[in-house]
Amino acid sequence: MDSRKSSHGTVSTSRSATVNQVLTRAVILPATALLVPGAAGATDPLAPMRLAVCAALANLAENGPPLVLAHASGPVRGPDVFRPSLAAAGIADHMLPDDVWTPWATRPALPPGGTAASVALLCLGMALGERAADVLALEAVSYTHLTLPTIR
Repeated sequence: MDSRKSSHGTVSTSRSATVNQVLTRAVILPATALLVPGAAGATDPLAPMRLAVCAALANLAENGPPLVLAHASGPVRGPDVFRPSLAAAGIADHMLPDDVWTPWATRPALPPGGTAASVALLCLGMALGERAADVLALEAVSYTHLTLPTIR
């Protein structure tokens, strides 16, 4: 069991995860890989959008570590700590600039997140630096049928 303290309570994760956080604010961002620098090659079509997303994420994280809630194409995963990967979107990790991976450089054994979670994590990495490597992510196919963990 892995426990972390935040300003919103204790976050504990295991196979049957429990999250003791009160979610009071959110940043909704497009789950497009184009938000990540280098994902579109030499062009950078979403640079202004990325700057706005990173500013909103940095503001959100001022009150403690955020929880990434992302769409998944498979079963519910998490909340857990993932390393970002855009491989499922057809973008090999080595195609992106090295600095986008900096927060996770010492944690290659983490399981890869799905595309949507990875986009959010990579944006968090640009906004928060090393702190992004400890952010929990929850991947779910449909939020309307998702039962969030018990808040105690």
